[in-house]
Amino acid sequence: MPNPLRSVALLCLAAATVAAPGCAKRLQSTLAPANQPPVIRLEGVAAPAGATGTLAARLRWTARDPDGRVDHYLVTTDLAGLARESAWSATTAAEQVLSFRRAERGAAQRSSPATSAFTFFAVEAVDDRGARSEAAYRAFFDEDIAPTVTITQPTPSPLITSTVPPDVWIRWAGSDPDGPNGRPVKYKYTLFRNSPGIPWSVWLADPDSLRRQFAPAFAGWDSVSGDSTAHRYTGLVPGSEYLFVITALDAEGAYDPVFSLSKNMLRFFVVPMGAAGPRLTLFNETFTYTYPAGGIPPVLDPSWVVHIQAAADQPVVVNWYGIPPAGSQMAGYRWALDIADAGDETQRSNPNDLAHWSRWDLARTSVTLNPAVLPPASGPRRLFVEAVDGNGLISLGVVEIAFVTPTFDRDLLVINDTRFPVDQTVSGHPDSLRPPTGTWPSAAELDTFLFAVGGVRWRMTPTGTLSAAGIFHGYSYDTLGTRNGQPDPTIPLDVLAHYRHVVWMTDAGGSGFTASPASLVSPMTTLRYMSQAGRQNSLASWVKAGGRLWALGGGFGNATNAPWNNTANDGSYRVYSSAGANPDLGPGRFMYDLAHWRSQFSVAPANPCIVQRSPFPVADPAGSSGFTLLPATLANKQPALDPLPPYRSAGAFYTNTMSVVLEYLSLPDTVIERVISGPKLSLRVQKLDTLMVASNSLLPPQGPNPAVDRIVNPVMTHYHGADCGPVVFTGFDIWSWTHRDCAALVDAVLQGYWHLTRNPTPVGPVALPDRAAAGR
Repeated sequence: MPNPLRSVALLCLAAATVAAPGCAKRLQSTLAPANQPPVIRLEGVAAPAGATGTLAARLRWTARDPDGRVDHYLVTTDLAGLARESAWSATTAAEQVLSFRRAERGAAQRSSPATSAFTFFAVEAVDDRGARSEAAYRAFFDEDIAPTVTITQPTPSPLITSTVPPDVWIRWAGSDPDGPNGRPVKYKYTLFRNSPGIPWSVWLADPDSLRRQFAPAFAGWDSVSGDSTAHRYTGLVPGSEYLFVITALDAEGAYDPVFSLSKNMLRFFVVPMGAAGPRLTLFNETFTYTYPAGGIPPVLDPSWVVHIQAAADQPVVVNWYGIPPAGSQMAGYRWALDIADAGDETQRSNPNDLAHWSRWDLARTSVTLNPAVLPPASGPRRLFVEAVDGNGLISLGVVEIAFVTPTFDRDLLVINDTRFPVDQTVSGHPDSLRPPTGTWPSAAELDTFLFAVGGVRWRMTPTGTLSAAGIFHGYSYDTLGTRNGQPDPTIPLDVLAHYRHVVWMTDAGGSGFTASPASLVSPMTTLRYMSQAGRQNSLASWVKAGGRLWALGGGFGNATNAPWNNTANDGSYRVYSSAGANPDLGPGRFMYDLAHWRSQFSVAPANPCIVQRSPFPVADPAGSSGFTLLPATLANKQPALDPLPPYRSAGAFYTNTMSVVLEYLSLPDTVIERVISGPKLSLRVQKLDTLMVASNSLLPPQGPNPAVDRIVNPVMTHYHGADCGPVVFTGFDIWSWTHRDCAALVDAVLQGYWHLTRNPTPVGPVALPDRAAAGR
């Protein structure tokens, strides 16, 4: 059938380029590897003598297919038929002889476009799955090979109108196979503005009509020598559409006869400077912010500034990348720190002159700011980043960094970021509670399980119902609940910076809540709120500053990654992967950067499951005592060890412990770092230890010999490398198992890894200062 995009293929001179994948190919790439089209090249031309009054040219070509084989070729000698499928003939030959009428030298200058004073030949390659290359072509005016020209910037396209500023450079590349130095003698070009009297629609529908209208003299067009490859237009009218057209000519007047919106015709639309540009993303381990649109605001208002906090005792890295407008490409980036005027183009006087713009550099996509060596400042620092595309459109991003000095003057903070049901009073009886409903625990039941002194009557329950000691009881700690009804529940870095150790727990159910954090019914967890685009995860900043974290609850990983989920990776349950066309696990995500889960992890219910200590030895000698304190196998709750809470039925309480959600590594994940062990010796050491593994009928099976076969499902790991503070990640909760084993988990981390002490004379929880409790 006819191909409506055939005009796209009228391109290149000797070497044809590969067409950019279209929407269909991008969709296909998410399902299977896309078929790449072949690439074809026309080789040298030999011109043996022809019959009397004729010439002959032998054309040869070669082609390759990057992911298959070349099946055959398509050839045509009909310039007007390039857009018609019927004009092409199939062949398996790799050469063809053209015969054409001999003409007087220089006849091209006197010919009429209607007389077809040239001979034309084009060839394409077709692979074994039907993909077609771009066309390579030659045109001959007598024995003179016509030059060719292709616009290189902005990128021409029949499908996309380029967006440019009022001042724009247009660049091109030309060739003349039989010309001096291989270049055309000159170029002729012109610029049309879409306005009444211009046959705009005719030219776009039939690009060859431009050749027929203006060739061979191209009267009124501007002319430059063959050494020129660019022209700058200034003062173009914003809101106007333009068409730039160029052709190449040699000394005999032969010109490039192929006019195409893919090659030498550029359609573009002019916007005011700063009104458009690349869409800029700024990110590091603690935040990711993508501007809703490109450009530069006329006035730098607060909404344009991204606010983050960072530790003042270590360098902070800010990364960036830009996505150019359709039909363009990125050309460069630059940055400045605390620049007084973003429009000041004064070059830096020296490498320490950070208050002026750096040089434009496409490869520069990050900067490391070390507070210890930065010029002094009285307040937060502002990092300015600009991105420019090939059309000259510029976008601005600004990050304001408030540096916080960690004091680590307190031992331990336990943060309850769960979203279990809260207690309900009986209507008309404020001193009476409704019995808890749903699965165990409710918010109050969990609070008791974690922190109770023990031996105390449960609130508003029958006499004699005494609580057991909480699994954290005996340690010295502060507590902080995140269900505070505030629209922004972020815990500031300057609060976390007081603590050497933090336990952060987020439950599986709560990790899926998406309502406002101020919702009374199902408020979003603070961890998920901080992990969304455009917000800073202060917990990540604290870990990066050297804080020691225990992350747990069965929903921690999901809460940090759910805002980035690519459903194409999911099956019957949630999967986060660093592979594929659109990975949802990668740099800028907590689990990737800080927990160091960098391959793939899954979030799945396990009913029931076995969680046991890993059969693999740990690489961290300092953590060996913690590893040995872990329970050999977690046991489900049982009447002999776990008294029935008030108002709970035995069936619901004891069987509920068999329903847990696991977050586990579903592909191998190895984190190896180089360690300097002497003046001349460095070692590569494993820095992610597997502490506990899980199995059930739904999880990938362990190998027949778990001590050797690492086909297991790690659900608890310990990162102890140089990237950040140590992170113990536990992909399950610590309340669904027997009280004894949950307490043992606490002891393994707090005593074995953190060397804290469970006081034999119990010390109750300490209330946080109002500032911290309010989440300010």
